[in-house]
This record gives sequence, C-alpha cells and structure tokens, in this order.
Amino acid sequence: MLALRLYTTAVFKSLNEPLRAGQKPHPMPATVGYLHSGIKKLRENGKQTSGKRDYFRGMRDMLIDFNSKFMQLADKDDPESCANCL
Repeated sequence: MLALRLYTTAVFKSLNEPLRAGQKPHPMPATVGYLHSGIKKLRENGKQTSGKRDYFRGMRDMLIDFNSKFMQLADKDDPESCANCL
C-alpha cells in the first residue's frame, strides 16, 4: 500500500526514470517490487468490477469507460510492465 501511495507523489519520477532507461539494478528494487504487487492486486480487483465508475478528482460528472481504447492504452507508463527489469 505504501508503494502505491508513494507512486502518486513526486517519487514516481525516481521510480519511472530508471525503469525507462533500463538501469539495472534499479536503485529502489523493493519499492518497485511492492508497487508491482500492489498493481497486480488492483488489476485483479478491477476485473471483478465492470462497466463505468465515478471518479471525483476535479472532474465533475465525468465517467470513465474501462473498456475504452484510452483505458487499453493507459497503462503504457505502468511500472509493472518493466518489473522484470529488476
């Protein structure tokens, strides 16, 4: 949980940059490992819900269609895709 919370702050840059650069070993391998695990759990939980959900982060009355093309492409910056870089 802590790794997911950290990723929502400016720390994401410190996590993403080494992954994108292919730096081995990653300077924070445990954090990336916990982040990978947390994302897997969130995805598993997301599969159990279907359709649209309401999100309230400065976007009033907006719905996100989780089956949309945007959502299919949205996880390109997901550190999980580089978890094997550890």
